[in-house]
Amino acid sequence: MTDEEIIAIARLARAAEKHYGCPQDIEWAVDDDLPAGEDTVLLQARPETVWSKRHHSVGAKADLVSSIVDTLVNPLYAGKGKQPA
Repeated sequence: MTDEEIIAIARLARAAEKHYGCPQDIEWAVDDDLPAGEDTVLLQARPETVWSKRHHSVGAKADLVSSIVDTLVNPLYAGKGKQPA
């Protein structure tokens, strides 16, 4: 995937969240028949039910990098065969 495609997907996700008023689980595709810049399309959106319900630790930072680091340090699955926390 190109950086431009990743940015386009993020924009689709934000637009769906803004439209529906809550975090969305989206499905998207890159259509090679469309012109560059218009080739990333939203296929489906539905309310997201896992990440938005996850408890956040006190003092957690809201910026994207901190969120990613938190997810890496505290994954959903503790290990092979274990249930989500």
